[in-house]
Amino acid sequence: MVVDMDNNKTDIIGKLIEVSYGVDYTDRYFRPANLHTYVFEQDKQRYVWQSKYRCQQELTEDSTYHLKVAVGERLLGGRGLSISDVEFVSEMTIKDNVIHLTTE
Repeated sequence: MVVDMDNNKTDIIGKLIEVSYGVDYTDRYFRPANLHTYVFEQDKQRYVWQSKYRCQQELTEDSTYHLKVAVGERLLGGRGLSISDVEFVSEMTIKDNVIHLTTE
């Protein structure tokens, strides 16, 4: 994890492990909510992004993404860290032992 001191954003290269809708991860009881949830994982640390709006980026579970994010509070029950102000830098794929970057 690298923190950019100019804009207080952190670089994360994480695998998208879950995309869901309707559950509030910040709520102790996982109550229903009108939220889109995206869970990324990097080095066994989970990062949870929740938004009222669906992500404009075409995301695929099990794909790896380079993100710039604002890291927030640790979520209850070891659910990970809350992230916001998410900026997608690129999608990364490994094919024939070569890393390919897809930027927009």
